[in-house]
Amino acid sequence: MRIILLVSLLLVAACKKDEKKPDPAAAPVAGQPAGANGTGEAGKAMGEANKAMAEADKAVAGAMATAGEAEKNAMAAAAGAQAVAAVAIKNAAEYEKNAIAMTDKLLAIFTADGKNCDKLAADLSKFGDENRGMFEGIKAFEKANPEAEEKFDEKMKPREDEFEKKLGPAFEACKDHAGMKAAMDKLPLE
Repeated sequence: MRIILLVSLLLVAACKKDEKKPDPAAAPVAGQPAGANGTGEAGKAMGEANKAMAEADKAVAGAMATAGEAEKNAMAAAAGAQAVAAVAIKNAAEYEKNAIAMTDKLLAIFTADGKNCDKLAADLSKFGDENRGMFEGIKAFEKANPEAEEKFDEKMKPREDEFEKKLGPAFEACKDHAGMKAAMDKLPLE
């Protein structure tokens, strides 16, 4: 992409250099008044063409700056998506608080979206992207503290019916939905 923009810029610059060379045919002929050789109108047209080229040069420079910014933004977003740092969880109480908050957010998505598979897929994908660091932090804490995970699972048992009522119908309705499958694969739940 940058190479194409650079080549375009060089071509435009080369064209500008050629335009600045004086045109011998446009010079008045000795002994004739200016414009008598029929070049007065051509000179005006050439001046207008030069103005148009200058405007085109400005537009190309603006487009190149915009394309450069878009490329920088895309690269920054890609780097951010790849390098998500896990949220550090200090103790079991913090782990439990964060895990319950994530569970509640997930339930809220399913409650709001119902059986709308497209909306569920989009919202779950967004949820996974926005909370990747927290998911990674929870997983890291569980790996280092399996007893905390066991206690949390016991504490959440009374809510299993709630989960089944809210998630079950959506999973059944969307079991063959490609977007939903892709969104669920993005969630680091295991």
